[in-house]
Amino acid sequence: MIEYGGQFLKDSVDKQLSIVTDDGQIHITNNELHQEQFELTESLCSESELTFGSCEAGMVKFTVSNIFSGLKDKWMTIKMVLAGNTANPFQIGRYKVCSDTPEADRTKRDIVAYDALYDVINADVAEWYNTLLPDKDSITTMKAFRDSFFGYFGIEQADVRLVNDDMKVEKTVEPEELSGATVLNCICEINGCFGHIGRDGRFHYIYLEQEIQGLYPRNNLYPADDLYPREPKSTRISKSLYISAQYEDFLVKTIDKLQIRKEEDDIGVIVGSGTNAYVIQDNFLVYGKGNEELTGIANNIYEKIRGIIYRPFSADCKGNLCIEVGDAVRLPTRYEIIESYVLKRTLKGIQALRDDYEAAGEEYRSTQVNSVHKSIIQLKGKTNVLTRTIEETNSKIVDVESGLSSEIKQTATDIRAEVKNTVDGLSSSIEQTANSIRSEVSDSVNNLSSSIQQNTESITSEVKRASEAEGDLSTKITQTAESITSKVSKNYETKENATNTKTELETSIKQTADGLTAELSKQVAETKEYAESAAETAESNAKQDTADKLKDYSTTTEMNTRINATAEGISAEVTRKLQSYSTTEQMNSAIRQTADSINTEVSKKVNGDEIISKINQSAENVSIEANKINLSGAVTANQNFKISLDGSMEALAGLIGMWQIFNGYLRYVLGENAQALIKPDELLISRSAGANFHAYPGLLYMQSDDGERSISIDCNDGSINLGGSWTTPWGDIEN
Repeated sequence: MIEYGGQFLKDSVDKQLSIVTDDGQIHITNNELHQEQFELTESLCSESELTFGSCEAGMVKFTVSNIFSGLKDKWMTIKMVLAGNTANPFQIGRYKVCSDTPEADRTKRDIVAYDALYDVINADVAEWYNTLLPDKDSITTMKAFRDSFFGYFGIEQADVRLVNDDMKVEKTVEPEELSGATVLNCICEINGCFGHIGRDGRFHYIYLEQEIQGLYPRNNLYPADDLYPREPKSTRISKSLYISAQYEDFLVKTIDKLQIRKEEDDIGVIVGSGTNAYVIQDNFLVYGKGNEELTGIANNIYEKIRGIIYRPFSADCKGNLCIEVGDAVRLPTRYEIIESYVLKRTLKGIQALRDDYEAAGEEYRSTQVNSVHKSIIQLKGKTNVLTRTIEETNSKIVDVESGLSSEIKQTATDIRAEVKNTVDGLSSSIEQTANSIRSEVSDSVNNLSSSIQQNTESITSEVKRASEAEGDLSTKITQTAESITSKVSKNYETKENATNTKTELETSIKQTADGLTAELSKQVAETKEYAESAAETAESNAKQDTADKLKDYSTTTEMNTRINATAEGISAEVTRKLQSYSTTEQMNSAIRQTADSINTEVSKKVNGDEIISKINQSAENVSIEANKINLSGAVTANQNFKISLDGSMEALAGLIGMWQIFNGYLRYVLGENAQALIKPDELLISRSAGANFHAYPGLLYMQSDDGERSISIDCNDGSINLGGSWTTPWGDIEN
């Protein structure tokens, strides 16, 4: 409270208002003020609950006559001269005109002006913040931080030491935009005070007086060693100095616990052990603070905000500019003594000043918190958040500066735990249900991940790696009671000569109690661009039109190798399938081996037409089945058949059609007489009717079917013998 001899309370004291602009061009007095229309509004906290850190700009409103020069954006100093004491006027404050509105008749102007806090609250100070703290390792003190802040605006601070002036302030956020209100609220909040521009134009940090109530023990209790009277720490406003007063039936209870946290359900730090807690939430100046440091900060604040007990009220009083916001006041009424604070005041008039004092509040603190910093990017901060609902319990711990976080979510059906390191791109998670457990570890920087999936029937583990040079690599092992299956795959893509090639490789091994299967596959898909030209020629005098069509077509090649081993046998199979825009070609080869046989098969199928070759081998025989069989080299079969290197053939036994190779010669036998014989020294041809023909070296013999005629020609002795009757050119010959 400012002492001024109580002159404001006397209606008989002449009061002259003086409003002068900084440039000296405009001087407004009582004569220019229309019907004493002057109003001053000041507030520490206009919230429904006491909110530390609140900073609200003071405002004046007045109406002037016969002032024709515009006042908008002009700074002005407002003073009041009491009882003609021009040498010692009372300074109300300095204000900047925000609104200058002429009334309809243009003879009067409505003026609205705010103190320096208005520009601070509405300014963007991101550039200042990033200059003061250029990187995340930058450190300053709270005292240096606030000095730099107000120096940025050219505002002088009242000389005061704050409870956390020695606190280290680090670069905890990376703002693109940061309002002055946010910074100012955080400074005052973390020091347990309010902010206000005083009558002198300086910024004042205002702490509420603690334990303002007077204590008057009953006579039967005093004197005592532990009980003393206490005078009230407030300004008395007697019944003659107020017109009316309204008040609540309760007192705002003292704050007996303080919690500083990052967000709702964050544990943070707590000092005090009561039930009426004040919560400071999301103050970026304490992001990243450790438990010990944050506890010290909280203790300093708690010592300043505890012991504040007051009665919410509003009162219409005689105007007194000596009473300032934040002052403790005491108003006696018929039933109660109102002991409270002036948290908001509205003063009206000039000669007959009237003041409306207000203090809002609730008996106990609600869950409302002071949180105004949701839109800035956080660099530092530690939180421990526990959230419980009837459906879920969620616990999360975060260290923003280190890029570390861990979270556990629990419901009736599952539990999920996750740990992240965003700096190194690492994360791990475990998810558990009644019938399965899944764990995963990933490295986003190196594109690595591994996972294990377990349920009652199987366990599956998988490792993956992806890179531009290697493509996508993965290995997978699946284990059940019946089998173990392992797979290795690789997918990659290449681009060359207008050809985009995607290749998929995979190998797998499946093991069971009775067998082992190995499989290799490869799929190659090529996409090409080609141009087709089509031309049509009309009659001789017509145009020639050529249409070029650009098409994309894809060629896919699938290759697969499979080996299957059991106690009974081994089978190996290789397949290849080629599919283009017009052709489908599939090739397959297989070998199947058992104890008593080996079977090989090769097949080729083109657009539905199939060709197959087979070789079947057993202890008894070997069979070859094919449309074409090509043998190259010397071939011998049972010593009776030979094919030489030059392609010549030698056969000692066998059949050539109906001809039998017998004792080194060829023999044809159809019946008893129908036969033929070819020897080196004999040729025989006979038929069943009895006719035959014999040829020996130098000798020919022939016989008719009925055996009646025969002829032999022997060149060795030069004789011809005829048997039977013959007709010759030389006459008939009778036997």
